[in-house]
Amino acid sequence: MLRELWEEVTHNLKVGNIDAATDAKTRLEQRQRREAAARQETNEKWDPHYFSEQGNTYIYRWPLMGRIYQASSSPPNNNNNTTQSNSLASSQAVSTHPNDESSTPTPP
Repeated sequence: MLRELWEEVTHNLKVGNIDAATDAKTRLEQRQRREAAARQETNEKWDPHYFSEQGNTYIYRWPLMGRIYQASSSPPNNNNNTTQSNSLASSQAVSTHPNDESSTPTPP
């Protein structure tokens, strides 16, 4: 669904039409702002699909390291890099600050 929202922006960037990409992005963001305002009026809580709120921080629900670790079906070999990566996967989450506009989730 997220890719569909940004399809026009992505296409125009790929073909080098920056003005059309900017216009498409502006329309998308305006729509998101209208939907956010409508939710606020009805006191509807926004539940972002990709992030979970933890205090003043948003945590990505499916961090890459966790997915890599789960995808490996064989036990770790003696390679220190693999062992370190697997131990990191079980202990780290990707955190983003809610005031960082580049990483905060936006409503569809």
